[in-house]
Amino acid sequence: MASKKSSKTVAAKEDANSSDSIAQGNVNAILAAIGAQGDDLKKLIEDKMTALSVRLDALDATLVNLQSEQAGIKQKVVEIEGALNGTDLRLGAVEKSLNALREAGLKWSLRFPAKLTLHHNGRECTFESPEEAKKFVDNLSNDSA
Repeated sequence: MASKKSSKTVAAKEDANSSDSIAQGNVNAILAAIGAQGDDLKKLIEDKMTALSVRLDALDATLVNLQSEQAGIKQKVVEIEGALNGTDLRLGAVEKSLNALREAGLKWSLRFPAKLTLHHNGRECTFESPEEAKKFVDNLSNDSA
């Protein structure tokens, strides 16, 4: 009986060693598969990071272009505001001259291209600047004084 027990023990040990070998083989196969998937995942992550980096570079370039355009637009706005202020000043001078003409009892009209025409004593006088008209009105005032 001892030999039967002994052979059963040896067989059980061999089965256990065999099972351990199979289990170790399975573990190694699983670890290899995980390692391969890990490499694939690492490659996928690297590819996505590269694609994102390219997109970020494109967005940075677009942002720089938009900022440059914005600066150009701001400069144009400043130029337009300056021109409008200058126009306001010139219109103020024209209004002043026209008020002086009204006060002097003169009829007036504006004709393109921006010429002032006065009618005085049956005579028509044309001026290209408010200053010329002011001189004329001043001379009328001096003549009547």
